[in-house]
Amino acid sequence: MRWFILLVFFSGSAQAEIFKCVDAAGKKTYQQSPCEPGEAAKGYKFKEESAATKASRDKERKQIAAKKEAKLAARKKYESSAEYRTAVINRSAAKLNAQTQFRRELSDTHKNLQKTIDRGERKATALWGLAAGRR
Repeated sequence: MRWFILLVFFSGSAQAEIFKCVDAAGKKTYQQSPCEPGEAAKGYKFKEESAATKASRDKERKQIAAKKEAKLAARKKYESSAEYRTAVINRSAAKLNAQTQFRRELSDTHKNLQKTIDRGERKATALWGLAAGRR
């Protein structure tokens, strides 16, 4: 019974050990074998992946890569199309129209402000003239 328990306990515990070694110059290295004498060492143990986990991860990476390639191909195809060129021209035209409209509004605002200042100066001159006439 003890052998069976030990067998079950150790059957799924395949591990790899990685050592982090630091030499006298402070250079860090990672290796599978223990560090040389005179190097500071710290060991890490990692469980090895099962074949099913590796296969699943590789399959997922391939799917992601395929999706990226498909998106890139679709983007290149779109960018080479007349539709894309038309969209770029329309965006540029819209931006230019917006800038022109802003300049017009700014110019109108400037003209209105100048008119207000002129009216204010005329009023002030008239008031000073009245005040000067009262003296």
